[in-house]
Amino acid sequence: MKKILGLIMLSVIVIGLTSCAVFKPGEIIVGKHEQTDEEKVLFAIEETKIPTQTHKGLDLPMEINDVKIEWTCSEELLLDPEQTFYAGEPYEVELIGTFSYKDLEISNTYKVKIEENKNGVFTNAWDYFKKKIPSSTATNFVLYAANKEYNGCTATYKSTNPNVLSDNGKINQGKEEVEVVFLTYLNNGTTTVIYPKTVNILGYTESQKVDLAIEWLEKEIETIGLSEGKKFPDYCEEYDVYINWYSMEMGLITANGSIIRPLTAKDVTFGCTVVCGDANKSLEFSIKNYGGNMTEVERFKLWCEGIIQTSLRGTKNYVGSDDHLTDQDRTNSNGILNLTVGAPVEIDKSCLVDTANAKYKYFGSGSLGINTHPDVPQSKLDELFYEGYKMPNEQNILWIVVHETGMPGVGNNAKLLADLQLRNATSGGREASWNYQVDESKIYQSFDDSIICWHASDGTKLIGGGNNNGIGIEMCINQDGNYDGAMNMNAKLIAHLMHKYNLTLDNVRRHYDFAPDKKQCPYYMIETNRWTEFRELISREYMAQKFYNEGVRFEWKVTDEQGNDALNQYFIHYGQGLYSNKPVSKEVVLTVTLTATYNGETYTFSKKLKLKPESGESNE
Repeated sequence: MKKILGLIMLSVIVIGLTSCAVFKPGEIIVGKHEQTDEEKVLFAIEETKIPTQTHKGLDLPMEINDVKIEWTCSEELLLDPEQTFYAGEPYEVELIGTFSYKDLEISNTYKVKIEENKNGVFTNAWDYFKKKIPSSTATNFVLYAANKEYNGCTATYKSTNPNVLSDNGKINQGKEEVEVVFLTYLNNGTTTVIYPKTVNILGYTESQKVDLAIEWLEKEIETIGLSEGKKFPDYCEEYDVYINWYSMEMGLITANGSIIRPLTAKDVTFGCTVVCGDANKSLEFSIKNYGGNMTEVERFKLWCEGIIQTSLRGTKNYVGSDDHLTDQDRTNSNGILNLTVGAPVEIDKSCLVDTANAKYKYFGSGSLGINTHPDVPQSKLDELFYEGYKMPNEQNILWIVVHETGMPGVGNNAKLLADLQLRNATSGGREASWNYQVDESKIYQSFDDSIICWHASDGTKLIGGGNNNGIGIEMCINQDGNYDGAMNMNAKLIAHLMHKYNLTLDNVRRHYDFAPDKKQCPYYMIETNRWTEFRELISREYMAQKFYNEGVRFEWKVTDEQGNDALNQYFIHYGQGLYSNKPVSKEVVLTVTLTATYNGETYTFSKKLKLKPESGESNE
């Protein structure tokens, strides 16, 4: 701008020298050089001189050579030349001049520092009045009344951001923290001193976000209605809250959060966990006499449509120095695309412990004198479940007990744990054992399902307990693995065991449920409130395996917009139908196609899957 103005001035000087004419600054010399509208406005800006420091209102020009000027400032005292005022501490404000000529308008900002006044009368009064103004708050605050006087001074107040914090201390809380400069004007009748204080308006707490999301969700459900095929929300973007749908009735909730009518009318209950960080609440919904009027083929087709994922979410875990989870972010990459086919689960048995020849026996029940699961009397079964409950299998397996390894270090995968158990059996070590270990790509079995292992913290005297009558599974949380992948692989294994031993979701429990000290295990699932989400993964795998056992065969295809195979380009293959999506720099739309052969008939279903960049990355 200075360069342009310099050229203007130079041209004016040259014209003046050659014509020996006398002229005023900014005057247009006809026939020599005619200013453009922009030059005229820029010249007016250059001519406007604003002091950089003041304690008085400014006498501001309203027009220069036909260029109109309008002034705005958050500090209105600066706009009144009759006012005298000071600041109690360094306080710089912005004065904005809008220069307009014809259809052209240019704004210019001037910074003005209000001079300080360290008068003890005002300083003492400020120490009194500022007690009512918090440094940070999530609630409204009450100020001293306008007629309240201290040290001969009264106070008035002004917020620099009234949309967030009003002049009378009312706040408008939002998702994020916002800093607002709150001004206190102390006046003793002759002088005004301004005291700015920064107030941090806290964003919603995680609990508040959950409550607000529930209000939103209830309205959404009312609009959607509780009927089959309707997709329920799994995320509330406004409050960054996740919604995990679940039901103890397998096959009722699909992967996309819709419900499917049972073949026979019955009372059904399902619910959701609304989660934000460490805060969560659950909602439950019941429908009386729901279902019927549907064929098995129709229900199967609805299930197929619902099993096709349309969005993916991964996780990023943050671990503290004590090896415990400190936070878990949900991400758009590293999510799991589960192209389940229901085929038999692949279990690596290369690390099975030879219990007959084990030197160190960290398994079995010494008090009962047995290695395998004991019989459970009917009275105990009635107590654990309901009167008349029958042992569901000949192996006396009542429970599948879910654990997490608690070993987030790099390399602590399923193979490492399987090798560890082999070493413990031959060389000694920690007196603990479990039947399986799982990560995102492998399942290793260390002990036969029939063997009593030491994992549930309830000893081996207790008949019907987690150790004596349960199968223990350790799920890996190593940071170089994929947590969601391990959850999905674990779900495949548990669904397989449920089919094998005639178990239901009620037989799937956490280590926490058996430990006398209520040990927080599986720790990540408990801390991030994802247990119900995990149970739904099990339910979906159970249904896929059920259909496979009935002769159904599934084929999957994932293509890009040109029809090319997209799995190799956009995904990492973990095995057994699990794929992790790679990060993308812009949104990618893929087509996921499921072809299912059922009772000799072939059905094809397709849906769009969107891969999104992480927030803050380019969407170009």
